[in-house]
Amino acid sequence: MAEEGNDIGREIQETHNHIEVSPYIKEIMARPAIKQRLEELLENGEANLAKGEFETSFKHSVDVAKLAESCIDEGELEASPAESKEIFITAALLHDIGKDKVPLEVLAKRGKLTEEERRNIERHTLEGWLACQDIADELKDASKSESRKMAGIIAEIVFRHHAYGKGETYPPTEAFHINPDDETEKMIKEMAKKLSILDIFEALRSFRSYRTPAGKIKVSSILRGKFPDNSELIDFLTSNFIEEE
Repeated sequence: MAEEGNDIGREIQETHNHIEVSPYIKEIMARPAIKQRLEELLENGEANLAKGEFETSFKHSVDVAKLAESCIDEGELEASPAESKEIFITAALLHDIGKDKVPLEVLAKRGKLTEEERRNIERHTLEGWLACQDIADELKDASKSESRKMAGIIAEIVFRHHAYGKGETYPPTEAFHINPDDETEKMIKEMAKKLSILDIFEALRSFRSYRTPAGKIKVSSILRGKFPDNSELIDFLTSNFIEEE
C-alpha cells in the first residue's frame, strides 16, 4: 500500500471517505438510484485496495461534478434554463458510471491497450446511457413527462461525453440515441463538450496507476489542442484548479 501523504494515499483516503462535497451535490448523490450506482462504482475500485492499487472512477466522477458546480457558480458555464444546473451536475456525477462494467485490470493497465481493451473502455459510454434510464423519478421536476425528458437528456450527455473535440472521439454521431428539437440538441452537444473538457482536465491533473499528474502548462496545451474554441473555460480551470508548477 502506498505511504500515507502521497498522491495515491490521499486519493485512497478521500475516496474511502466519500469526498467532501457541497450540499447541492450531496443532495443529488443521496437520491436512491443515483446513490446505488455511485456506490457500485466505489466498490468496484475498493476491491483493489488490498493489493495497493485501485480504480479512481468514483472520486474522479465526484471531482468532475465539483468542477462543474464551481464553473456554473462562477459564471463560466451557462445555467439557464433553471433545470440545466441539475442536468449538468447529475451528468457529471454519472458520466463514468458505465466503468463499473469494465474490468479493473483494463482500467488500470499501465501499458498500451489492445483493440479489444479499447473497445471495452469505449463501451462505458453505452453502459452509462443504460444506467441513466432509471433515474427519471429521482429528478426534482414535478411533471413526470418533464422528468423523463430530463433523464433522457442526462443519459444522452453521458453517452456523448467523448464525442466532441479534435482527435479520437467516440461514439460516432450516427450512434446517438435521440433526435431532439434543435434547441435541446444544442444544449446536449454543448453540455457534452463542456463535460468532456472537465473530464479530461480532472483526469490529467490527477494521479493514475499508469502515470503521474500533468502540470498546468501540459494540461492547458492538451486541452487547447483538443478544444481550440473553449480557451476561456480552459484558462479558468488551469488558473484555479491546478497548483503552480
